Amino acid sequence: MPNTNTTGDVPTPNATTNTEVTPKGLMKVITASSLGTLIEWYDFYIYGAMAIIISKQFFPQGNPTAAFLAALATFAAGFVVRPFGALVFGRLGDIIGRKYTFLLTLLLMGGSTFAIGLVPGYASIGVWAPILILALRFVQGLALGGEYGGAATYVAEHAPKGRRGYFTAYIQTTATLGFFLSLGVILLTRKAVGVDNFNAWGWRIPFLVSIFLIAVSIYIRLKMAESPLFFKIKKEGKVSRNPLKESFANKSNLKMVLLALFAAVMGQGVVWYTGQFYAQTFIERTLSVEFEQVRYLFCFCYFVGHTVFSGIWRLVRQNRPKNHHARRYAAGHPDLLPDLQNDVQPRRPQSKNGAGGAQRHEHLAGSKCCGRLHAHHHRGPIFYGRFLDESRDPGNRPGG
Repeated sequence: MPNTNTTGDVPTPNATTNTEVTPKGLMKVITASSLGTLIEWYDFYIYGAMAIIISKQFFPQGNPTAAFLAALATFAAGFVVRPFGALVFGRLGDIIGRKYTFLLTLLLMGGSTFAIGLVPGYASIGVWAPILILALRFVQGLALGGEYGGAATYVAEHAPKGRRGYFTAYIQTTATLGFFLSLGVILLTRKAVGVDNFNAWGWRIPFLVSIFLIAVSIYIRLKMAESPLFFKIKKEGKVSRNPLKESFANKSNLKMVLLALFAAVMGQGVVWYTGQFYAQTFIERTLSVEFEQVRYLFCFCYFVGHTVFSGIWRLVRQNRPKNHHARRYAAGHPDLLPDLQNDVQPRRPQSKNGAGGAQRHEHLAGSKCCGRLHAHHHRGPIFYGRFLDESRDPGNRPGG
């Protein structure tokens, strides 16, 4: 029987659901996921973008420098708990599904951001002000830790094979766009209420506005269906029962985790937050550049940088290798095969009687390329068979 679809082009999961999603349905998934993640980044960054003002509101002013450093330390607290958010909500997503985990992280992030806008200042409640702000930053960090990885997983589970990296890249752009949005809301609010009113009470408005953005995102995500691939693996009983043990107790998996953490993400994080926040506070506090000028400068830089990087990415993608050298390199890196296999051209066309396919298999079987694939067989045997099958016949490849 045909699937009953109540959510547009996103399939409603059932026992016979095809894991392939129509292009229109996929773009709906990307838009809904990206919008929610963008709003969560906005909520997370709005604090850092106004750290100087917040330091004067929630911390004692006997030593302004110490108050500012305390405000930055509270901002950093959100990063400390982000990995725990990924662990908690990642596991929760495996149990109750991606959709409802999304909704929970949105509610936590939106509620904590809205609450920051309502917390009385240090002059009113004393030491309870920084304590409450710290607690709310912890909640924000937990929510973002679950949201960001969950959104990428949700999109990847809808994306076609060989293009998951491309479509999940949309989630990556939401960090910059979220910070850009936070600066825009701050500048608009400051213009609307005036400098004096903004410093006195108007700074709370960007936090309070978050509740409306979250409401829009929740409305959109309520219309989303669970990912068909997740439904399939859950029905087949293939959901991990102990993801922590599988990730950290297995040597090969632990190696990948450590490589991702120390070789990629850590350096990227240092560069990103140094450029976004340290540079902003340095220009404003040390160089004494006016508040609005600093924000306009950063908005301009984000726009130019985002445009340039997008252009470079498209140029690289259009000129990436499309011959057997790319295939030979991928042989030693099986994780790249799904993305590169679409560009692989067979050396020998398959004959009508299938002899060409047999010759092709024999050629690969005796090559160093195949030997390297066998060496990595324990990391993912499916890559070897799929590589041979899809490289033999261009019609089997997506888009072929």
